[in-house]
Amino acid sequence: MNLGATPRVWLTAAVLVSAVVWLSARSLDVNLLLACQNGQWPLSESCAGAGALPPDNGASEGVIEVPPAQAAEVWQQVRAEVQSLRERIARNPGDAWAVSALARFADLPAQTLGVDSGSLLAAATQVAPQHTLVQEQLARRALERSDWGEAVPALVRLSRHHGDQEATRTLARMLAVADQDPALLAALRQALQDDVRWFEAALRALPGLKLPVAPALPLVADLTTAGALRAPTGLLVIRQLKSEGLWLEAHAVWQGLWNRPVPLLFNGGFEQAFVRDGFDWVLADDNPQHSGVRAERMGQGERGQVMRLQFNSRPLRTPLLRQDMFVPAGQYRLEGEHRSLDLRSSGGLTWVLACANGGRELARSETLTQTGRDWRTTRLAVTVPTDCPGVSLSLVPLAAFEARTGLQGEIWLDNLTLLPVKRNTSSGTTR
Repeated sequence: MNLGATPRVWLTAAVLVSAVVWLSARSLDVNLLLACQNGQWPLSESCAGAGALPPDNGASEGVIEVPPAQAAEVWQQVRAEVQSLRERIARNPGDAWAVSALARFADLPAQTLGVDSGSLLAAATQVAPQHTLVQEQLARRALERSDWGEAVPALVRLSRHHGDQEATRTLARMLAVADQDPALLAALRQALQDDVRWFEAALRALPGLKLPVAPALPLVADLTTAGALRAPTGLLVIRQLKSEGLWLEAHAVWQGLWNRPVPLLFNGGFEQAFVRDGFDWVLADDNPQHSGVRAERMGQGERGQVMRLQFNSRPLRTPLLRQDMFVPAGQYRLEGEHRSLDLRSSGGLTWVLACANGGRELARSETLTQTGRDWRTTRLAVTVPTDCPGVSLSLVPLAAFEARTGLQGEIWLDNLTLLPVKRNTSSGTTR
């Protein structure tokens, strides 16, 4: 593997080191002598009498002392177990369990094993190809060679069929560097054609490892093109892309889920149930029993579905309603209709457009107040700057204290749109 100067390539090296150390540790169940040889590999002949181990935290100082007699005792136990397994295999060469169990000692010297480690692993692969210990050895050796075509399928089998969480995390680390290594990306693509569930599990592991999802987008694009991108997978990717500030990429995945162009302001007529984690409406509180507002979509004759917010004078969370949007820089006009009955509020409600994730406010509508039975249209002009690709539209009380005191009455919402303002080049005016 070429360890060049780019940080991502060094991250690839880190993926290999962490995975190989994990699999090497898993290959022997003798934690006492873990990392004895060269601070990494378990159980060598020179380790038995050394009487010292590096500390578990990898620090360069503070060596942990191990009595030589205790180290020799553990080594003697390993020899005894190897001999017992050899005798069992001699009686029954097809003993899959014994061959697999012996394979975990494949790193020991040939004179200890009584057989060449390569031959041993080949035999274990033949008699028990799906055994966990065999798959771990295959994965470890493939990773040492940077043989992605062998390593990825072995890790996928460990993750999918053996529930191995560390194998899943190793696949996640691979996803985070896939765009830097064509051979690795090709191996991941091949594995994705056979089974998509390992990919979803690896994606879920990325946030916990503090790794980006963007390098895995070529694989997401493959699923989208094949019509195989499941909604939970796509929404997971969208949520993480938004957290990384990649709104354009997140919105592209969102469009891929619908397989059609979607408007900047989605579901503005409230005709369909809200899709969590996407570019759709989010309610501040979906527990009406303890909230100061009850929100529901309901039919309204020829209008179809509308959104109704009923207030009960209890404290409420804000914003009452919010939608994240990907909005390129430019000038836009927000329009929406509302109708309110017996709405008792100090200042009414207002739509606020702001840069997403708590950014600066861009524009605020006139207040939505009492209308009786009539529907009224609210219009709002807004300019989105270039450094604000993600925009949030929020409905909030004009008077912030009303989040604590609550409101009374109800308001109905419908037909919200956000459209670019077209400029008439001949006259210099906009419309």
